Parts: sequence; structure tokens; C-alpha cells
Amino acid sequence: MSVADAAIFATISLVFLGMTVPLIAKLIAMGNSRASKWIVITRRTPAPPIAPAAAARGWQYTASSGRWAHLFTVPPFGMRGAPYATDVVHGSREGGAFVAFTLHGVKRTNSSSERSSAPWRVVAVPLGGRIPRVSFTPTGALAELLGVEVLEACEHEVLVESHAFNERWRAGTDDTECAHAVLTSTVITALIDAPSEIYSIFIENGYLVAATAYPAHGLDWIDAWLDVLERMRDGVPPFVWERWRLPAS
Repeated sequence: MSVADAAIFATISLVFLGMTVPLIAKLIAMGNSRASKWIVITRRTPAPPIAPAAAARGWQYTASSGRWAHLFTVPPFGMRGAPYATDVVHGSREGGAFVAFTLHGVKRTNSSSERSSAPWRVVAVPLGGRIPRVSFTPTGALAELLGVEVLEACEHEVLVESHAFNERWRAGTDDTECAHAVLTSTVITALIDAPSEIYSIFIENGYLVAATAYPAHGLDWIDAWLDVLERMRDGVPPFVWERWRLPAS
């Protein structure tokens, strides 16, 4: 029987321990139904560890910290028992200082039970002072996935006259007058343009904070997130920090 040769090339993306593995398989099928197989696996170079990546940019790295996990209450904070922060990076760039870290803990559901939850990636920039909380949390199915607490982050819901904004965000606050002063056109546009992986943005305890459940293996994401937060911070009128300033905690 003559030999019929056929070459099949397939590229398969596998997720293994958080890394994408391209797999290229070449199969040569023989007419006698026996096959010889050559499989070549190439792995993407892993992202550098966070500590060396931070040092390369002149930023300070701390392996863990209890302070940052307890400073905020807006989701994903305030939803977890015994929270703690790891891979804490303090740094600055032209737009000012920031802190980034990974939040760990236990997520409370709307029942009495608790379950472990994936770590959250967080970055925060300091503001001109402490003002009432203003939160921007997701709408629809994503809000349900994160838990009912997301919908109850603050005391009052804030109505925003922007269809694009309302499709993505739900605004809440402890002071509606303050929130409306914060929500300038610049701030609203920055929120609409924010990277899609950001799940939560809020103002609390003198910081503007962004968070997501997507993991990160390096620091390449920080600049894009800081661009959003600095744009929002710079879009808030200066009088807001004086008129609604809260006492130091």
C-alpha cells in the first residue's frame, strides 16, 4: 500500500499556572494507520519577579503589609475576612507618588458562608485631602459576580447623565453634593476610557484607588492605570479638597 503523507500544524494556547504556553504539534499520518509524532513546546519567557522589576525603576518593594489591606472599605475591600497585602510597591513618576499591591482575603457571600477568593491587583494615588467616599463599581453581571456588597458600597447612588458611563459604571457616595463636584467632564471621560480590566475605582481615606481581579506577574500594567487615576485626580476642582475635607483619621 502506498504511503499517504499529511502534515497537520496546530497552535494551541494552554493556560498553565498563569502563563500562556504555545504548543505546535506536527503529526505525520501513515497509510497503515500508525503515526509518528513530533511535538515542540515553547514557553513564553516568564515576566520578571516584581521585586527586581520595581528596583529597576527605582521603586521600593515590600513583600507584605497589613496597613493597605485595612485602609479602605469600598469593594474589593471590606468584603474579605483577615485581608492582607503582598508585593507592595511604593514609587513615583512625573504624575506623583503611588502605591501598588496585591490584596488577598476571603470573600463573604450574601449567605453566612465564606469562600476563598482570587487575589486582587490594586494601585492607589494620594489626593489633596480626605473627602467623603465616592465609588465607581461595575454594573450588570459583573456586579453580581463580585457580590451584593458592590451595590451597597456607599450610602447614595449618584445619577450621571452619560450613556457611555452608565453602561459601565455605577456611582455611589456618602455625600451626593461632593460626588457631583468630583464628577467633572474630565473625570467622567477618564472613567469611560479606563482599561477594561479595571473593575473598581473609588475615593476613600485621601486616596484614589483602582482594582481588578485579573492577576499580574510584573509591573507593566501600572503606567496605564496611573494615567487614568492621575487624569481623574487632575480633573477634580481644587475647591473640593477644602470644602468637603474630613478630619484626619
